[in-house]
Amino acid sequence: MNAASAAGSRSVSGPSSPARPGWLEWFADPPGSDFAASLRAFRLLLLVHASVRLWDRYLVEGGHPLHLAMAAVLTLASIAVTRPQLARAAVFAALWTVGMEVIITHGLANHVYAELMLLGLYALLDPDREDEALLLVCALRWMVALLLLWAGLQKLLYGTYFHAEFLCWMIARRPAFAAALAWVVPSDELARLVAAGGTQLGSGPYRTDSLLLILGSNAVWIAELVLPVMLLVRRSRVVGAVLAALFVLSIQLVAREVMFGLLYSQLVLLALPGRGFRRVAPLYALAYAYLAASLLGLVPADWLMKRGGL
Repeated sequence: MNAASAAGSRSVSGPSSPARPGWLEWFADPPGSDFAASLRAFRLLLLVHASVRLWDRYLVEGGHPLHLAMAAVLTLASIAVTRPQLARAAVFAALWTVGMEVIITHGLANHVYAELMLLGLYALLDPDREDEALLLVCALRWMVALLLLWAGLQKLLYGTYFHAEFLCWMIARRPAFAAALAWVVPSDELARLVAAGGTQLGSGPYRTDSLLLILGSNAVWIAELVLPVMLLVRRSRVVGAVLAALFVLSIQLVAREVMFGLLYSQLVLLALPGRGFRRVAPLYALAYAYLAASLLGLVPADWLMKRGGL
């Protein structure tokens, strides 16, 4: 190789200046971080989540016999995904199973579609390949940031959180909300809201004089706009992830939507750098074990349930 060609090679591929990361990698960890273990832990818990949810649909909600077969497939996939040589096949089996559930079942909760999207990402991107793992972790972090941001923008644009109208309506519609928020709403006002029912045209008004409820209502949409920024900025990412997980879990426990809360909070905690999520994953494994035991009647779960199911 002559000097001219060597100089040309250096100008094209030489390390003269580090490449600036694209916008997708704004959520990347510092170089050298071991986040693959966190991605594998979330992959396992994602399959366990889908399995527990399908068993609940069949055992508690009286699902179709096909749901029994789907729950069995997801249980086997949850076991198989722990073996590196079977992990991709397990993900594809889970993706096919949840996809079939979406096709044959009406009125599914939103988090089932989130499961489908997450399984699709894991089918496309392998956390055991360094280049694909980086793309996967950034995609998952962008997903949760955009979910939070969009939820906050919706509340801001619709305006039903400014004076707590939406929460008042939920108090009227769901006993769980009435019980959880009774301590911030005067008893006579709470009785009026519950009596309104929330289902008849012209019922209401769904307003409150409770300053605490109004402040809490506004804190929800403000948090959903601020937390994505905290997740995006590397210096505040850990604090933002912990606060966002506590925020999500507290809201979903009030709503008694435990499955959505577990999945959403795990997705939020994937923003923890390196092996951060891997360290908290055993807590979620215990939560799913408790839910599985509740399906067998071994432990009480009434405080988690809504309409007889998880």
